Parts: sequence; C-alpha cells; structure tokens
Amino acid sequence: MSSSFSDDIKISVVIPVYNAAPYLQRCLDSICSQSHKNLEIICINDGSTDKSLEILSTYAEKEKRLVVISQENKGASAARNAGIERATGNFISFIDADDYILPGLYEKFMEYGGQSRPDIFMFNGYIGKKGSSEYFMYPATFACPVTGKEVFGHKAIKSLFFGNQSVYNKIYRTTFLKESGIRFLENNSFEDTLFYFETVIKARKIQATMECYYIYVQENDSSVTKTFGRNVFTVFDTFEKMEKAAKEAGVFDYYKYALFQVEYEKCNELLRITAGEVLEEFYMKTQNYLRAKQALLDSKIYTRLLEYFACHNILTLSFIDFKSTILLAGEKIAYQKKTAENPFFSVIVPIYKVEKYLETCLKSIINQTFTNFELICVNDGSPDKCGDILNQFAQKDGRIKIITQPNRGLGAARNIGALQAKGKYLAFVDSDDWLRLDALERIHSRLTQRAADMCIFGFAEFHENHNTFLKSEYISSFKKREYSDYKELKEIMFIIPCAWNKVYKRSFWEKNRLSYAQGVYFEDVATNAKAFVRAKSILISPYDLYYYRIRDDSITQSSYSEKKMDDVLTSFKEAGYFMEKEGVYETVKKDFAKWTYNSLMMHGKKMPEEERAYFYKKIKSDSAIQKILSVLL
Repeated sequence: MSSSFSDDIKISVVIPVYNAAPYLQRCLDSICSQSHKNLEIICINDGSTDKSLEILSTYAEKEKRLVVISQENKGASAARNAGIERATGNFISFIDADDYILPGLYEKFMEYGGQSRPDIFMFNGYIGKKGSSEYFMYPATFACPVTGKEVFGHKAIKSLFFGNQSVYNKIYRTTFLKESGIRFLENNSFEDTLFYFETVIKARKIQATMECYYIYVQENDSSVTKTFGRNVFTVFDTFEKMEKAAKEAGVFDYYKYALFQVEYEKCNELLRITAGEVLEEFYMKTQNYLRAKQALLDSKIYTRLLEYFACHNILTLSFIDFKSTILLAGEKIAYQKKTAENPFFSVIVPIYKVEKYLETCLKSIINQTFTNFELICVNDGSPDKCGDILNQFAQKDGRIKIITQPNRGLGAARNIGALQAKGKYLAFVDSDDWLRLDALERIHSRLTQRAADMCIFGFAEFHENHNTFLKSEYISSFKKREYSDYKELKEIMFIIPCAWNKVYKRSFWEKNRLSYAQGVYFEDVATNAKAFVRAKSILISPYDLYYYRIRDDSITQSSYSEKKMDDVLTSFKEAGYFMEKEGVYETVKKDFAKWTYNSLMMHGKKMPEEERAYFYKKIKSDSAIQKILSVLL
C-alpha cells in the first residue's frame, strides 16, 4: 500500500550492533527490502571487534538511507539511546542485529497506524524461524479485539507483563519517547522490561495486530541473554524503577499484584540461567526480596495469582532444596568414570515403566556431593525406554551397575539389588522419586559420628499436579537423634513404613535376613517392622533429604483391585505375626493398632464409594485384622 500521507511518514530503524557479522547482512537486507521506503536505518556499532563495521560500511556506500554511528562498547541500552537521539523519523522501530523482519511490516503499520499515529504499535513474531511458534503475543493477552485498527490504553492489556516485554515487536512514536523522557536503562541487563513497562503505562494510544513480522533468532551463542553472572543482580534495580514509575504514573495500586507476579516469574526464569558461582547468592537475595514484597500484599489476593506455586517454592525452599528440585533438570551431570571399589553406600533403584522420571532420579544420585557410592539399577522388565536411558548413563559413569530381569515386582527388584550390593550401607530410591543433592553427604556425616544399624531421615512430598513441594513434618516427630531400640520409637515406628527414607547397615540387613515380600503391593510394611524390632541402634538425620513424587498413575495412587485390597490387609497381618513371634507385640500393640486403623481408613478414602464399602466389609470379616484393631475398643 502506498499513499501520500504514508509517503510522508518516516520510520527510524534503530539497530544496535555488537559482533553480529554472521547475521548482520540478513538483518539489513530484511529492512532495506521493505515496501515502505521512507526509512532511515541507524546502525550503532557498539565497539564490535569482528567484521561488523566492515559490513556496515559496505552497505552504507550503496544504501543512502543507512547511517553508521560508532562508539566504544557500552551495551545495547546505550546504543539504542544513541539511536533515539539521532532519530529524525516520525516513528522508531528497534531491531536486534541477529534478528530480522518479514516483508510488509512497515506497509502494514501504515495501513493500521499511519493515520491514527499511536504511541505504540505492537505486532507479533516467531521464535527461530517463520512459521514456528508465535513468540510475542496471544489473543488472550488483550481484553479487546486486536485486528490492528482498535486504539486502546494499558488497562486493555490483561497480561501486561507476560511473554511481551520485548521492544523489537513494537513501533514507537518518536515525540512520545522524547517528550516523556523514556530511555533505556544503561548498565542493566533487563532494559527491555523497564522500557516496556514505562512506555505502556504512559502511552495514551496503543494499537496491535496478531500478524507476525519479527523473527527472533536463537542461534547466536554470544547472546547476552544466554547466561548471567553478577549482572543478574541488576534485575532488582529494574524492579525498583518499575515500581517507582508506576507510583509516578498513579497506577501502582492497580498493578502492585501484577508487579509482584512479574518479579517472581522473572527471578524464577533467571535462576535457571545464572552462573553457578553467584547462583546461591542470587537465590538468597531473591528469596529475601520476594518475602519482603509478599508481606505487603493481601494473602487472599496474591495466592490466586497465575502460576503462584512457582513463587511459593522460591519463598519456602532452602537453596539446596531449590537446586535439587526446580533447577535439577538444568544441572550438568557429574559423571565419574572410576568404579567405586569400597563404596560406603549401595544405592538401589528398582525400575519399571518410569521413562518420564528416570533421568531426574539418576541425575540426583550421580550429582551427589558425596561420591563414594555404587548405583545398582534393577531393570525389572521395563517395556519402555528405561533400558536405553540406563545404558546411556552407565556408559558414562563407572559407579552404575545394571541388573536386568523379567518383571517380578518392586520387592523382588529391591532384593536382587541388595544381594549384589558391596556398600557398607544400603539405600533404596524409587525410580520416580529423587534425592536431595547433599543427601548422602548428610547421612554419611551422621553415620561417621556413630555407626548404627539404621539411619532415618525426613522427606518432602512433590505434588505433580500443581508442582509444589510440601514438607512431611515427619522428622519433627523425633525428639532425640540417637535411639537404642524400637521401644524408644514405638509411638512412631509405624508412621512411615517405606524403604526409601532409611539406610540400613548391610551387615545388619544380611545377618537378620531382611528382604521385601515379592509379588505383592505394600511390600515394605512388614520389612519396616522387622528392621525396627531387630535394630540395636537407630540414628536420625534431621533433614528432609528425599523427594517423594505423588502422581496419579503410581502404584500407590492407582485403583484398588481385589488383589491390592488383599495385599493391604496382608501387609498388616504379616507385621503383626512377626512381632508376636518376636515377643514384642504386647509392647507395641496400641501404637500398631492406631497406625493400622489410620492406614486402612486412608486407603478407603482413596477408593470410589462402591469399592470402599466392599473394602470395609473385608476388614470386618478378617479375624486377624479385627484382632489387631480390638485394642482400640
């Protein structure tokens, strides 16, 4: 489209250039070939040390609309600010030198915004290449139609901050920027965030189209957004300036909850790309900053914020917990080629149909801060890709031993792992769960202070459906840290009868011929009772070192068949039979009965009403279970 009024409108295209030689020609060609010709192309060479200046000079010789400004390296913000000062066009468009625009962008702007002269014109873009996922905006971002013709203010942008804080998918009216005094914050790595917020809340006229014209390229390894060192701390200065701008514009009360949300989401994003040497310091500053801001908000409102659980984790988790959970997927794997000849721990992982979770589990063990262990992985006939994943890890780490067998169940897999173990202590980890990264170090430290038959530690529950971690409070039940036998622990010895929050001295395990029931559900209930009764020394490590994943499709969460119901009852009966045989039943019968009753009720609550009624009938008709429960009458 071309008309007299559009021909009179000049657009200043501002391009900060720093060592962008491999991409610069593509960027310049995409601008020079635009159908709207009334452009000035301002290229700020920001101290490039590659051939960028040579390319710019070559283009300037043949393209009279192109202006080159050279300055010492000051960063993208200073370069863009220099471009604003130099601009003589009616509008300013920012483009990064490693990106490019699609044909028709400025002609489309003339069609939609040329006559209305908006303060900001927004358009969409792709990430990576044309036709890939839309990157900048979605229709749900706005509380009004976005055909390109509507004019609105900032309150019509429902999701003001999310996925749209860039400046290169916008065209700005030059007098709006210059008269409002809005500039990019220099010596700050988050200049787009502040610039976007200030311009939007001060703009009187905004237009937008969902059509895509910008290609944001992610192939430049030197990109300043890839990782952060100490420059990550400048984000807090950005936050303070955003709040100040909101107050000066009289919109702080309107945006204070949204500001809090963008602050925690930005920090949550940055924690994944911050260098290790400053990561803990940045996490602690983030946690303290957000806690202080949270205290000023109405809890009834902020808990309803979008993605609030991400903030909940930052506010509540220690750094080691956050690193062991939220950041674990991004951690490099610390493989060790050497086999552990005299391992302190044998970590046994039974594996069946967990390809979705296995890598997290294995990474958490391999990356332990205490490294003297062997990792025994028992592939229990898993029909998915677990075998391939195990082989990939074992090829790179000499501490891994793989045992492959036909599917025989969780108990059998643990037993074969224990038989093959060489470590001084046995630790069992379920393959959909994982360890805190300092778990073995904490347990080793406790056991070197005093050897024991068992060491018990706490855990956190990871609720997969809403991505949160909840402390179990289990460890707080223990008043002391050392116990001579079960009598001191009888009130709580049955509460968590699982295998995975304990380690066992291998000589104690073998001497007492401990093992897990095979071919049944709830195989660890009776084994837990046997271990407690036989142990002559029990230690407590006062940390939550294990992450127990709660998922809908796990064995413990799945529907209850006839066999599963029978196995529930059998597990308690077997524990009772053993304690009677050992002559300890009278000592523990009240605590055992309370635990049995509470556990049976818990299982019943998980069942549909019809199944629950049938299950309760089985309980009432089982004489052995009734004998256990009779002490409560």
